[in-house]
Amino acid sequence: MELKDLMEGLAAEAGMDGVAPDDGGAYHLGIDGMRISLLEAGGRLALWADVGEPPPEGRERLFRTLLESSFMGEGSGGAAFAIDAKSGRVVLQRIETSGSLDLAGFKSMLEKFVNVLETWRKTVADFRDVAPSLDAAEREENDIARQLGIGAEGFMRV
Repeated sequence: MELKDLMEGLAAEAGMDGVAPDDGGAYHLGIDGMRISLLEAGGRLALWADVGEPPPEGRERLFRTLLESSFMGEGSGGAAFAIDAKSGRVVLQRIETSGSLDLAGFKSMLEKFVNVLETWRKTVADFRDVAPSLDAAEREENDIARQLGIGAEGFMRV
């Protein structure tokens, strides 16, 4: 089915008023305070949503966590993480073959996407709260290593 038909079917089942694309052809759904965008182009269906702003400190830890969770789609529900070049915010995105979904499959995919999004929005928000203390602990650990003469490669300098 085409995205237009899927969105109309979803709207009818959910009792939503008419769902229409924006000027660029993307649809936007508000679900539990989150905005999920969908676009069909070139035989592909793309879903994406804002996950949150990476912390000013400890970004490397967060990015590593996001990348590790994306490996084989294990922790990302088959979606992938990206950084929006304009806003610098973390985005969750998923690409499907257009026309490969019926309404039931579309709803299932959308539900899974929303569940993963909710989890990672909370994770990123929580990470922002603890990142400064993690960085302080890391700085303290590095100071101790320096005092002991241990280099970045883990070998003791003599």
